[in-house]
Amino acid sequence: MEEPGVSKKKKGNEVTDEPEDTVQEGESPPEPPSSPMEGEAPSEPPSPPVEGKAPPEPSEEPSPEDLAAGLPPVDVYALLGSFIGIMGAQAWQWMGLVKDPSTGKIEKDMAQAKVAIDAVAALAAQLEGKVSPSESEQLKAMLSDLRINFVRQS
Repeated sequence: MEEPGVSKKKKGNEVTDEPEDTVQEGESPPEPPSSPMEGEAPSEPPSPPVEGKAPPEPSEEPSPEDLAAGLPPVDVYALLGSFIGIMGAQAWQWMGLVKDPSTGKIEKDMAQAKVAIDAVAALAAQLEGKVSPSESEQLKAMLSDLRINFVRQS
């Protein structure tokens, strides 16, 4: 039985197994592949679909149930912690202490900063007793820093 990609070659009185892509004396090298190399444009446009054959159907989008199947269950306390982090970061921007990442400019809006800080306080109160003592201390320190800086910027 012959191996794929290997052909029998006769050299004198011997028969040898050689890979098919080797070039023997007097033979010309095989043509290079016609697909473009990385970074090159294709030399010719792709061929049109064959008549009588329908183009492949686009794959259906996965359902929300399929997407959720691979995710861990949602923990409301982790979500609240994320919201607190987002609101706190936004409050720093609205106080004019951090540049807006989309514009690169300092923009001050103390009214929105106050609402954001109050929202952080309300969300942190919901987490009281539901997070570890060290997380609770971090939340209190964050809220204290926000409030002190709000007073300084007002």
